[in-house]
Amino acid sequence: MLSQILDGEDFPAPASMLKIGPARASHRPPAAPYDILTNVAHAVYWQDHWLAGLHGLPRKSGVDLWQGDWRQPAPDEFPTLRSQLVHGLKEARTLAAAEPTPGQADLLFRIALHTSYHLGQINLLKRMAAHPHPIPKLAP
Repeated sequence: MLSQILDGEDFPAPASMLKIGPARASHRPPAAPYDILTNVAHAVYWQDHWLAGLHGLPRKSGVDLWQGDWRQPAPDEFPTLRSQLVHGLKEARTLAAAEPTPGQADLLFRIALHTSYHLGQINLLKRMAAHPHPIPKLAP
């Protein structure tokens, strides 16, 4: 599953999908809940949390974990976050190839599922920004 994501078998590969500049990444299309930058930061936040678990490192829990989520990063953070997202996926794929335990497999599945969901959103946000359409007014 991680190879399928990294190789772009369902939607563009993350490395190519995220070849955009900070200004474009931080632009929120009309009617979108957030921009690409915020979405990438969210995906990296959770990916790093689960990778820490895979390496046996302490992880945040409860309120501490949720308080750090969905932060609004500065545009100049985008290149680093983009790199972290792709690197973390590659690291997860390497760990998955090493016959993980059931607990590790669960964390790897979370990374794959969560990241693919957000990459789909990022792809949609890119399309929305490239082809803006007015929001139709609903009849009363």
